Amino acid sequence: SKPSEDGRTVFQVPVGETTMFPPGKSLKLAEIKDGMSKTIVLVECDDARAVVWTKPDDWAFDPHQPFSGLGGHFQQVVLVALGDGSVRAVATSVDQATLRAHFTAAGGEVANLP
Repeated sequence: SKPSEDGRTVFQVPVGETTMFPPGKSLKLAEIKDGMSKTIVLVECDDARAVVWTKPDDWAFDPHQPFSGLGGHFQQVVLVALGDGSVRAVATSVDQATLRAHFTAAGGEVANLP
C-alpha cells in the first residue's frame, strides 16, 4: 500500500550529529552558523521509510550517502524544506558534497543548491 493509504508520511526531520537536529540535543538559533536558508530541516523519504504521521520518527542522515533513502516520488528530484521555510526540489544529480553541506547546521561549507 502507499503511505497515504495507511496514515503514513514520507516527510521527516533529518537527524544526525551535524544536522540541525542532533540526537538528544536542541540547537539554539545562534548555533546554526550556516544559516537557516542553507540548512535542510525536512526531507522527502522513499516509501520504504514512511512512518505513521503522528509518530515522532525521523530520518537518519548518513553523511557518506546523503541521498540514501530519499525521494522516489518525483522523477529526478527530492523535495526538501530549509530552515527559512522555503521548499526546494533538489535534483538527484546534485553532487553529494553540495547536498551534505546543506544538512549541516554549522559546517562552514560554502555551497548553494542549484
